[in-house]
Amino acid sequence: MLKECLGFFYENWNHKYDYPVYIHHFDEIFPQDYVDDIRNSISKNISFHQIDYGVPSHIKEKDLFYNRRYVRYVKNAFPISRMGYLHMEYFVSNLHKFGEKGCVVKELEKYDYTMRIDDDSWFKQRVEYDFFDYVVDIPISSGYSWCHEHWRHEDTTENLWPFYLNYLKLKNIDVKDIKNEVLRNAVLTQAEQTTFPQAVRITCGNCNIYNVKMLKDAGFSDWMNAVNEYGGNYKHRWGDIEILALFTGTRFEKPFHDLDLVKQGVYESHLPSTEFAPSVQKDELSRSLRLRNKAIDKLTKLTMKYRLLKKLGVSNK
Repeated sequence: MLKECLGFFYENWNHKYDYPVYIHHFDEIFPQDYVDDIRNSISKNISFHQIDYGVPSHIKEKDLFYNRRYVRYVKNAFPISRMGYLHMEYFVSNLHKFGEKGCVVKELEKYDYTMRIDDDSWFKQRVEYDFFDYVVDIPISSGYSWCHEHWRHEDTTENLWPFYLNYLKLKNIDVKDIKNEVLRNAVLTQAEQTTFPQAVRITCGNCNIYNVKMLKDAGFSDWMNAVNEYGGNYKHRWGDIEILALFTGTRFEKPFHDLDLVKQGVYESHLPSTEFAPSVQKDELSRSLRLRNKAIDKLTKLTMKYRLLKKLGVSNK
């Protein structure tokens, strides 16, 4: 899957620039012959980096997300075997912590701009411009953006909104000083609620370009220090895109630029060959079973109706 992803990435965009690509991964999952094949067939400017990881020492095991059985997403689809996903969320959230445990390699510190894609991101068609041109004067550009309205989003942002409101108080940030109008209005009108505001648009994450210097200059490190101290990635599976949305909305009038790649037909979040994560598979299986059971119930009722009509000698034409 990774080779296929990189093949499209270079064929339809990076062949023009050959920007260095850093593959970050946990554990030894790529055999050397696989690494050599990718570097020889696609680009020598691709490097692989195994990342050390671990739950921060101040977070207790009982508080980890997979132990929150009262959360329906956890109960249905997030067992302890998915612990790696929490490490991943910590990794992508802390995009400014170069060379630290669980984070990007130290070498990336020399760049003001970085781009993040997933190993199944699909660059379907040619893109003729440089993505990095769109973060010169804005903190983030994204392949697409959205507003969450799914119950699973609520399950994976528990306590994030109250945490953010408390952060504003601790840092003496007045509502009027929140730069983005949508986020500012959410704070004014939804201060009593506990769920993440649906009106706040978030970036896709799987195709994001960052002006890291601009983020750091605006105080991103301080915000992430608070997030990490609380342990939101590990306790509640907070995602990087929601965490970033709250910070950039606070500090920037325009938090990000939407490249709108999906509507243009040049990008999709995953390759056709992508296998769904177990949680999604389970959700899809549950949905399929519900539809199957509904169909069986309907067929059973129709059969009973037909038999009754036949017994009564009534035509059903």
